[in-house]
Amino acid sequence: MPTQASERISWKQLSPIFADVVLSPWNLLVGGLLIQYLPPLEALASIVSGYTVLALVFILYGGLGYKKRVQSAVIFQEIFQGSFGNIFIPLLLACGQLGWAAINIGLGGSSLAQLVHVPRAVGLIAYALAIGFLASVKLYRLAYVKGIIIASSVSLAIYIGILKIHATGFGQFLAYHPAHHKSLFWGCSVVVASLISFATVSPDLFQNARHKRDVTRSTIWGVVLPGIVLCALGCFFFFNRQLNLISLIGSLSVPALANIFNSVANADGSIAVYTPALKFGIIFKSPILLGIAGGTLISLVLALLKITNYLEVWLKALSIISPVLIGVAFAAVLFDKKAFRHLPASFSKYAYGLTVVICGSLLSQAVPVIFALIAPLLIYSIYLQYRHIHE
Repeated sequence: MPTQASERISWKQLSPIFADVVLSPWNLLVGGLLIQYLPPLEALASIVSGYTVLALVFILYGGLGYKKRVQSAVIFQEIFQGSFGNIFIPLLLACGQLGWAAINIGLGGSSLAQLVHVPRAVGLIAYALAIGFLASVKLYRLAYVKGIIIASSVSLAIYIGILKIHATGFGQFLAYHPAHHKSLFWGCSVVVASLISFATVSPDLFQNARHKRDVTRSTIWGVVLPGIVLCALGCFFFFNRQLNLISLIGSLSVPALANIFNSVANADGSIAVYTPALKFGIIFKSPILLGIAGGTLISLVLALLKITNYLEVWLKALSIISPVLIGVAFAAVLFDKKAFRHLPASFSKYAYGLTVVICGSLLSQAVPVIFALIAPLLIYSIYLQYRHIHE
């Protein structure tokens, strides 16, 4: 339902919500993945170009939430009617969020295990239980909790950064060249894929925006600027190391302090458990606590399987799960209602399926997130032009 005017919020309130997502240790790993295959200047160019694409996605697609005053689920249900929109798509979105929750559990649980000197599996189980508890009591909604999480993430980055500069300096970083090189387009795609699942639900937050300019301002201050900074720091942290945050923390002179910061910072994974639980409740008519328990268990299993060691594989999976939905949704609302008279009722499903096939064929060569965003526009345009010519 549309929000009341009294419930609407400004960009100053939206920005910390977005910053809580991008100012997280997983974003350091994204920068670390880039620097494994790109020299520093190209890695930085990938980050800037990737966040430019993300800004367009948040503003143009996420802004539909502001324009229509509805959540992303409503937008998808209008476009993908029937069980496809009511069941299949929510499950896809839930899978994307639970994957990130697993990464949070893997990072935070590993630090917890080092702090209390227990096996990694024990630390992950304990951390997953803590994440599930935070989700069940909705502590993540409290402003001071978000403040503590953001402060811990920033403190972790500053602490590692100071020690890294003291140990290596910028000279070695700027002179670094990876043994295996990939393209700038690959780097841009990695950055876009890293945040695309969150971008998919951005209308949920923008539906409450007070003014149109709040959409742009909150995107710049909450997503783009902090995201670029933390991702760039990840490049510096991992340019001469294996992509393993826990190993990096263990190499520090005082790892206990960094492990505390990391354990607290990854607690934002509770929202990635709670939101899928809402979708499970709608689909399966289950109690919210049961959905949280199920989501926590799924995320824990993925964490135990070391999903953080397969970051590029996970980003490729996200390139199939999330951006196709955004591309189809944007294409569907771009063309006016007159054009829809030429479209079959199930055309959005056909466009979705064809885009998935195209992107799936590219998985071995690229992270196909950009193709997934653009392909639906081409499919809609080609079909409408064909019908127009042959009427």
